Amino acid sequence: MGQARRARGGFTLVEMLVAVGIVVVLIAILFPVFSTSRERARLAQCETHLKVIATGLREFRGDNGRYPNSLGRLRKGYITNGGALHCPSDPVAGRDSYELFYAPRGTGEGDGPVTLACAMHGANSGLLLHVGGEIDYVDFQTAELSGEALVRRRDSEVFGSPGSEPLQPGDIVRTASHSATLTFEDGSTAVVLPESELSICALAQDRDSVGSHILLYLYWGEIIADVVKLLDNGSTFEVATPAIIAGVRGTRFRVHVERDTGRSTVTVYRGVVQVYGARGPGSRLTAGKQIVRTVRRDMLRTPPGGANGVSP
Repeated sequence: MGQARRARGGFTLVEMLVAVGIVVVLIAILFPVFSTSRERARLAQCETHLKVIATGLREFRGDNGRYPNSLGRLRKGYITNGGALHCPSDPVAGRDSYELFYAPRGTGEGDGPVTLACAMHGANSGLLLHVGGEIDYVDFQTAELSGEALVRRRDSEVFGSPGSEPLQPGDIVRTASHSATLTFEDGSTAVVLPESELSICALAQDRDSVGSHILLYLYWGEIIADVVKLLDNGSTFEVATPAIIAGVRGTRFRVHVERDTGRSTVTVYRGVVQVYGARGPGSRLTAGKQIVRTVRRDMLRTPPGGANGVSP
């Protein structure tokens, strides 16, 4: 009789612990599966957003003869859903995520160059958007930072100490009275001189190993890039400014941008640099050559979050 009453009274403590343990194990097994499925859905939604942006960029170019200096310009008649500028995997709610990775291109460049990326999908994976609308799935790389600089990480809204973590696409680097050096995985470097600010738009490796893509945007200041010889035709190393896009395949060159005017100067020390402006054909610069380009004031850019790095 006593045993029957205990059976009807419910689980013993040991049985409850076993049941809880089984639930915990099942959660541990299934959580990565659910997380992976969720991230795949977000990646698919992100790809849809990039297609919408690509269409908006083409239409903007058709109407204005150039690409917009900011993706936010597409809200005025080119993108009806403002949410298309926000990556669903961005931990900072409501901001224009893709602005962190965007570099306006020149109209004479064709459809191939990379204009923006999205590296917010974890495990160093994400997407690249080419000017012509083609989207590539890529693996993102990192860069090491040495010297004195402040960094605004892509998942933050303020500048701070860079710490020991390498830089990733979407990070912004700011120097004050000292220089800092970016060292990329292929051995190329970019010395960021004092009083400069730049975004790392893309550090990507094609999944089919065709090539790698490094794209920097210099808002103001000066950098000296020393680029190792790129091993294949699919690889690119580019520096964009408000007035110029400079692309190289293995060279040493200098880019300077005046903060108040956006006036940009490219000086080549070694190798060849292909330079494009917002409109028209490009120029091919060899060692010892220099080119200067100006830009209209309405084409100047402020780093995402404003000059102070804090969203308004």
